[in-house]
Amino acid sequence: MRPASLCPDSKLWRVGWMAVEAKKIVLHLRPVRALVQCPLCGVASRRVHSVYQRKALDLPWFSWPVQLAIQARRFFCDTPACRRRIFTEPFPKVLDRYALQTQRTLHLLLELAHCSNAEMAATVARLLGFMTSPDSLIRIQRQETFSFPSPRVVGVDEFALRKGRTYGTLLVDLERRIPLELLEGTNSSSLIHWLQAQSSLVALARDRSGAFAQAVRPAVPHALQIADRFHLVKNVLDALKDLVRSRRWEQPSPAARPEKPGPLRQEDPNPTLQEPKPTPFKQARWEAVQAEKPTGKSLRAIARELGINRKTVRKYLAADRPSVYPGRRPEPTKVGPYLEHLRRRWEEGCHNAHRLYQELVEMGYRGGQTQIRSAVRPWRFSNGIPEPARRPTPFHWLALKPQQRLTHSEQEELVGFLEANPLLAEAHALKERFLSLVANMDVATLDVWLNEAAESGLSTFRRLARSIRRDYEAVRMALSTPWSTGQCEGQICRVKLVKR
Repeated sequence: MRPASLCPDSKLWRVGWMAVEAKKIVLHLRPVRALVQCPLCGVASRRVHSVYQRKALDLPWFSWPVQLAIQARRFFCDTPACRRRIFTEPFPKVLDRYALQTQRTLHLLLELAHCSNAEMAATVARLLGFMTSPDSLIRIQRQETFSFPSPRVVGVDEFALRKGRTYGTLLVDLERRIPLELLEGTNSSSLIHWLQAQSSLVALARDRSGAFAQAVRPAVPHALQIADRFHLVKNVLDALKDLVRSRRWEQPSPAARPEKPGPLRQEDPNPTLQEPKPTPFKQARWEAVQAEKPTGKSLRAIARELGINRKTVRKYLAADRPSVYPGRRPEPTKVGPYLEHLRRRWEEGCHNAHRLYQELVEMGYRGGQTQIRSAVRPWRFSNGIPEPARRPTPFHWLALKPQQRLTHSEQEELVGFLEANPLLAEAHALKERFLSLVANMDVATLDVWLNEAAESGLSTFRRLARSIRRDYEAVRMALSTPWSTGQCEGQICRVKLVKR
């Protein structure tokens, strides 16, 4: 390998000679540029004032540290109008001013430090041949500068640092998913001041609060406002909930209410074990071994052919049937000796488990009352005694719950409520159509829904329709763009976690 191939940039230097000093490789570099521009006025100069030596570390070679010994020059600036009379030769994109490492070395060390902690990164760097320490890595990390592009799509939301006392406003870059600013309080003046400084702002996602809408319009009139879809759905659910709680509604007839089905099977208080049977796998294995018995093959040959152990072959050849595991026999319970008395008293018409328990205690029973209830439960439902009626579910729970999460009995109960109350049926239908509208991002159906809500006989939905019309453009943008304040909610959770 020629020494010239180790040069960081052949347009700036050429390798004079290479030496090995104190367990490191030293490359002596000489500059090759005849003209160097003044960093202040930009005029090229060729007059050299003086020469000095700079030393900087470069990427190692086979775990050997590489040090650059650079012959740097100072130049005269011959421009009369320039304030700089003497300037130092710069090495752009390779070596910064006063730097002791090349830029590619700093970049690699920063990547190591970002992937792990400073202690481990320094250990790995020393194994690779870098001459560094944990403190040096921490220092270059602190000196690292970041430049972020101006935000285009911003989400804003308020939150409580201490509910009822301290509030804040968080702004999030929705494209890069990072927080931008945390403003104290919820007043619009600080938000207006921050928005006015963002010239590249294209869209702003917010909740349905009127305070944010009034702050955005004068600050950035060119930016699109996007209402949050979650808050739109919440507004519709709140309208339905307010309607349900506004009056006393008709209850469905008892015949319309679904009855809770009884127990799926009747338990026998004194069950008997069925004859245990072998598993299908053991049955097939035993038959395969028995089929090889007339052939006269050895145990080893049968075991090799069937892929089982010789001991298993010997056991199956000697057995008349496959082995089975007997089931677990029921342990005797304390209520067992009194079952005949319980059956006689039950047939006499005593169906009160607590009274039966008191009678058994007088007869010497030492168990609990739960065993008595478990013993008589199959008799209770087998005699046609109905189970206590299930308390009907509140309607607003059924109406607000998504349809796909309702059980069969809940769906029947919901249908009964809607049939008994036509206004509730109309409100529930409006709610379902709006949820479908938001899920499908159907902008064309929004106007139809608003007309239906405004013309309905439901005061809560008429108010909601008027509210949406006042914020019509933001709602339309919510149904035609993918942006929402979901990222703001997630970042607020992080802020509260840091606060705690």
